[in-house]
Amino acid sequence: RYFLVLDDVWRGYELEDVGIPRPGTGGNPYKRKVILTTRLLNVCSKIKADVEIEMKCLGQTEALDLFKFHVGEQTLNSHPHITDLAEVAAKECGGLPLALKTIGSAMRNRRDPKRWRHAIKLLEDSKHAEIQEMEILPEEGEERDMFRTLKLSYDNLPDDRTRQCFLSCCLWPEGYPIMKDELIDCWMGLGLFEESNGTSSWGHERFEILKGACLLEPGEYEGTVRMHDMMHDLA
Repeated sequence: RYFLVLDDVWRGYELEDVGIPRPGTGGNPYKRKVILTTRLLNVCSKIKADVEIEMKCLGQTEALDLFKFHVGEQTLNSHPHITDLAEVAAKECGGLPLALKTIGSAMRNRRDPKRWRHAIKLLEDSKHAEIQEMEILPEEGEERDMFRTLKLSYDNLPDDRTRQCFLSCCLWPEGYPIMKDELIDCWMGLGLFEESNGTSSWGHERFEILKGACLLEPGEYEGTVRMHDMMHDLA
């Protein structure tokens, strides 16, 4: 009997190959459970996950609650303006849990509203990397690794041309819906591939790869995608 969590898995493999009996074999299936987290949808397919659950960005209420948790009650109650400033800062994180945790932890014990306004200005100007270089963050610890963590999805793309496809998405404004066909036409116009002998399928494959790596999110309208603001800044 076991309950096993595999966190941040980047490649698919057979569980048996690493010494993990597959749930549902050799007896009562309810006595064996494996949960894995990954940024890549194809990992779920290769490991033959029974259930796939997509984790979406948090809604405004949940995002604010998570942000406040990392800021801490003492800081929030230290000045009458900080609660409102925290709400503005949390909104700038776009519902991304990693950003909410990183920025919230950075602002913990920062009880001067001027420092909050300065951090919010950097967020509004899409200067998240500069925030990580400010003295508001500790010199050591995972808080400095926000963009390095996000960049792992980019680094794990299959080849340079696919990475160029991702980078080209920042030609659209932040939050702007990107039509699939327009994006593929853009890649062709940039010379990333030529539409001949059926090679247009290459563009469709790269589109699905970027979605599968969670570098592109489903858009508000059918047939569209968008880049999360943090990913746009990364690009």
